[in-house]
Amino acid sequence: MFANEFNDTGFIQSQGNTTTMSEFNEISNFVYGTADLIRDKFKRGDFEEVILPFLVLRRLDCVLEPTNEEVHEAYEQYSDELNDQALQEVLKNAADAPFYNYSEYTLETLLDEPSDIERNLKEYIHSFSPEMQDVLDNFGFESTIEELAKHDLLYQVVKRFTQPTVDLHPDRVDNSTMGDIFEELIRRFNESLDENP
Repeated sequence: MFANEFNDTGFIQSQGNTTTMSEFNEISNFVYGTADLIRDKFKRGDFEEVILPFLVLRRLDCVLEPTNEEVHEAYEQYSDELNDQALQEVLKNAADAPFYNYSEYTLETLLDEPSDIERNLKEYIHSFSPEMQDVLDNFGFESTIEELAKHDLLYQVVKRFTQPTVDLHPDRVDNSTMGDIFEELIRRFNESLDENP
C-alpha cells in the first residue's frame, strides 16, 4: 500500500540500498517510541495521526536536503518572474526530484528558533510543491502541529525526528523499506488499540 504511494509520488529510488532487518527494527522502534513523548496529552487512538505525518515529513526532508540551498535560491530568483507552472518546473529541476521545498528551513534548522517553531514549521510545510502539500493535508497535519504546540510538545517531536536514527535518505532506506516501516507502524498502532481500546 504505502510502498506504492511512495513510488507513485516519486520519492526517489535508492542506489545500492543496504537496510538490514536490525536497522529496519531500529527505525521502526524509534519512531514508534514517539508515543512515549505524547501519551500524556494525546489519546492512544491519535498516536498515528501525530507520528505518521512526521515520518513522511522526515522522508521528504532527507530526500530534499542535498539541494535545499539551490531550490531556495532558485525560488528567490524566479518567484516574481515566472508563472506558477513554470516556477514549479524550475524548482523541480533545482531539487533534482519530482517535488521540492523552497523554504530556507529544514527540519533540523527549525530547531534553531524554538520560540517560533510552530510558525516556521507551518511555513516549511507550505513551501512544498502542491502534491506534497496535499499528502500532508490528508493527515490534517496543521491541526496536529497546533495541538502539539498547545501542549509544548512540538519542539520535542521535531527534535526526535531529526535524530540520526531517523536518517531516511534514499541511499539508506529505499522506497520499499519506507513502505514496510510505515505499514509496520500502522500494524503496531492497531495492535495497541486492540489490546488497550
